[in-house]
Amino acid sequence: MEKRNGSELHFISGENLYDQPFETFVRVGNRYEEKVIRVSFSPTRKYQIDSVAYDWSQFSSFDYMLEPVEQVEVNTLDASSPATVYFYPYKNSARIVEFYMQYGGWGGDENDLRKLLGDAASQVEIPDIVNGTPGLYGTKVSFRHHEQRLDAGLDKELKVSKTVEAGKHVRLEVYNGIEQYNVPYKAYLSNSLTGKKLVISGTLSSKKPFNYLIIPIAITDEDK
Repeated sequence: MEKRNGSELHFISGENLYDQPFETFVRVGNRYEEKVIRVSFSPTRKYQIDSVAYDWSQFSSFDYMLEPVEQVEVNTLDASSPATVYFYPYKNSARIVEFYMQYGGWGGDENDLRKLLGDAASQVEIPDIVNGTPGLYGTKVSFRHHEQRLDAGLDKELKVSKTVEAGKHVRLEVYNGIEQYNVPYKAYLSNSLTGKKLVISGTLSSKKPFNYLIIPIAITDEDK
């Protein structure tokens, strides 16, 4: 707000990233007269993502994690024949990706990010690991603050069996093997109307199931 002479006030609009006009009131006057001026600032244009850069020198990955899928107790102590149990180890499997955002030059939550970019999901390309080599192979996700579930590329209808011999009491634990990576990133944003630029930095995490493992755990009297 700028007072250029005795009878004029100039309101210089910055950014209004809300989806509706921002209403405010200014009280003006002197010792004899006073008035309230209503001022409305229209929404301004949202930011766009120009590019996302990954720090490949800090890329780290490992594939020795196990994620539990389900478990079933099988008791054949009094049975005269084996029992066979069937599992669908990939039925609910999904790749989980998440952009963790640092609170450096920019700090905010999902609502603040939505104000910057709008409701339309901004798609950005993320790394994949193919034949042990990380790179950009065409996978895109929304640049959002929250966790996202992607198709893992596994057969959800895969049916596997596990046979328990007679005279056993076991707990069958089913796991997915997980390939995980973490990589620092910087997202470069700009506003074509105001010319302003922002950089959001953080770490991208990806957890992708790639196989399954069924482990029989013997149940003894002490475990009951």
